[in-house]
Order: sequence, then C-alpha cells, then structure tokens
Amino acid sequence: MSPSLKPLLPPSGSLSEEDEACLQAMLFSSAHVVPMVLNAATQLGLFDIINRAGPKAQLLPSQIASELETAVDCTDDDVASRLDRMLRLLASHSLLTCSVKTLEDGRVERRYGLAPSSRFFVKAESEEPSLASLVALHSHPAPQQAW
Repeated sequence: MSPSLKPLLPPSGSLSEEDEACLQAMLFSSAHVVPMVLNAATQLGLFDIINRAGPKAQLLPSQIASELETAVDCTDDDVASRLDRMLRLLASHSLLTCSVKTLEDGRVERRYGLAPSSRFFVKAESEEPSLASLVALHSHPAPQQAW
C-alpha cells in the first residue's frame, strides 16, 4: 500500500479485510482529486492570499473569499463554503494547516494557514520558485491525454 494513503486509513485491524480492500480501492479511484484541487487553489491564488496575511496567519474561508480577484456568480456564503471544502482537503494532506474552534452556538469555525510545503505554491512576492506552473502543466488536458 502507498505510504501516502496509510494516514487516511483507519487503524490496522479495525476493518475487515474486505472493507479495507474496498476502502483502498476507493482511495485510489479518487486519487486525481487532490491534484485538481491543488491546481484550482494555485489558479485562484489561495496560497498567495494566505501568505499576504502574514507568516503565522490563520484565515477563515470567508476572509480568503473576500480577497479573490475572480468574478464569481455565487453568494459570498456559497464561495466560502466551497473554499472551505477545498482548503479542508488540502489541509488533510498537510498542504495547509487548519485550526478548529467550536463557537458558542455549536457551529464549527475552521481557519487555514500555510504549512511548510505551502511556500512552494506561493507565486507572488516569493524568493523561492513556485511549483504552481508545474501543477498547472500536470493538470492541463494535453499531458493527461498522453496517458
């Protein structure tokens, strides 16, 4: 089994052999999702937005949504909700940090910050070369059609 998938699986022995095999098959069948979300995040400049807020910044999805430079035909809450799902996926793969707080009314608030690997996806004002172009290349239809 791939070492990168092991953290996603429940502890060994907690699932039947059949369930574990099914779960592994489902993880592999959706393995393309993370690179696509990473590409969308770099195209939207999400890493740049968080970077501009400061090295230890933890931003709400609504704060990130308010900084987007794209014209979207959605409500602010809809954009923030979609971003939250994207950011949560990236955080689950340690590409972002995520802090969770339960509010008095029971709602959960998530804030996202840059993880050590995030700096490689920051395009603006970065001394390091960005991998954003490489992500875009790998996500482009032309190289994918070669497979």
